[in-house]
Amino acid sequence: MIHRWWSRWWSRWKAHSIASRGAEWPSPWGDVFGEKTDPLRPTRYVIIGNGVAGFEAARKIRESDRQAEVIMISRESELHWSRPALMYLYMGELTLEEATPYPKRWFAEKRLILLQREVGRVDRAERQLYFTDSSRLSYDLLLVALGSEPRTLDIPGEELDGVMGLYDLQDLAHLEEISDRIGRAVIIGGGLVAVEWAEMLVHRGVSVEILMKDPLFAAHLFPQEEAQMITDYLIQTGISIQGNVEVQEVTVDQRANAELKLALHLREREALLVDLVGVAIGVKPAVHRVEGLEELSRDGLRVDERLQSADPHVFAAGDCAELITGTAHLKRGRVSGTWYEARQMGRVAGLSMVRYAHKQNPAGAMDGFTLDEIYNPIASEWFNSAKFLDIEHQLYGEVPSSVEPNTDLLSLYWSDLANRQSIRITYKEGKVVGLCTLGIRLRQSQCERIIRERYSVDQILESLDLLRFDEEFDDTLLRAKESLKSQFQADYP
Repeated sequence: MIHRWWSRWWSRWKAHSIASRGAEWPSPWGDVFGEKTDPLRPTRYVIIGNGVAGFEAARKIRESDRQAEVIMISRESELHWSRPALMYLYMGELTLEEATPYPKRWFAEKRLILLQREVGRVDRAERQLYFTDSSRLSYDLLLVALGSEPRTLDIPGEELDGVMGLYDLQDLAHLEEISDRIGRAVIIGGGLVAVEWAEMLVHRGVSVEILMKDPLFAAHLFPQEEAQMITDYLIQTGISIQGNVEVQEVTVDQRANAELKLALHLREREALLVDLVGVAIGVKPAVHRVEGLEELSRDGLRVDERLQSADPHVFAAGDCAELITGTAHLKRGRVSGTWYEARQMGRVAGLSMVRYAHKQNPAGAMDGFTLDEIYNPIASEWFNSAKFLDIEHQLYGEVPSSVEPNTDLLSLYWSDLANRQSIRITYKEGKVVGLCTLGIRLRQSQCERIIRERYSVDQILESLDLLRFDEEFDDTLLRAKESLKSQFQADYP
């Protein structure tokens, strides 16, 4: 009992000390700036970023190493919060407290130390972090989970007030500041974030137009049939959409007896006068925000299947990590961009860090690791879900937006345009490799098993209606089943 009380008191005192003084706190285990002077001192794990990857890593570390020091650092907020809830904060449907799944006392009970600061530089030789306020912190093992940041348009005028991306709480606060003067907005982009922008602003009574370079909305995410369905639906809801648009410049326009406007100049089209230009053209790893990681980074911070970098004391997970597999160390790796994958990467990174710290698996050896401890997005069944206004979307496995000629990837497709529903099954050599739905929710565990165990197309078609998530009777999949069977029989008579 005394030991438990002391542990909680010590953790809270350290958290208070570093937050109030901004410097290294005294440690009973000796010098915290250099090499370990006391072999009994617990390992200090430092995590930069408190998004889902950083949070899951911290939780996994604490589960696996109960004596460790675990410190989470974030410039954005002290507590981990659910980033997918950003739009609902703006729409007033959630408060920040409601979007924060774990209160401060939970972190104290788990002895996870929270620090709201911005890291400016990493000294990997000395294993030191330097904050922008000149304070510093040593680490034994470092997890970089900085997430991503919005891509920019790279056009003149992008720095003007009213031209912005929407990614974090600071962006949200700025949008709130200028919302009263927004009557008309243009969103540039053709993906999920553009839809979220539009839904948020329409909720506030703003006239919204989406501009994109592709002819159909989400054409880079979906095959043509699904992209057409989503495009038609957005137009039906009153959102104006223009495809094949090239944005050239943003300027300030102030005419007689008129309020200040932004003029958005387009190639071979008339300029648009708007109050807000929302940029939603994707994200990029935010690893370059911190100095000292350049040698480890290309597009993101380059890591192997254990999410460990070339510096064995530095790991990365989430949107800022660039996964390098096999012998492709001179090639571009794979950068993730989904919440579900970041969550899994955080769990694997946390366990990998503990294993490395405890010397149970030397650097470079993979013996003793199970699939859960090696991050393999190919072996792991790819999954993502989203909502395009009221259309729910699920994706399992491999469903590309386009298929190169002469490949062995084939697909079956069924749709009900009136009810905005569709399902696509992709397969190779008669084995299912992917599922994509709009307006239909499937059972995740069952779908992942189908992809993992490579069910035959015949198998899934026979039991397609059993994949339905909703308990109440719905004949959607029964109707789809007959059509898909006919298509498959035509391909394999």
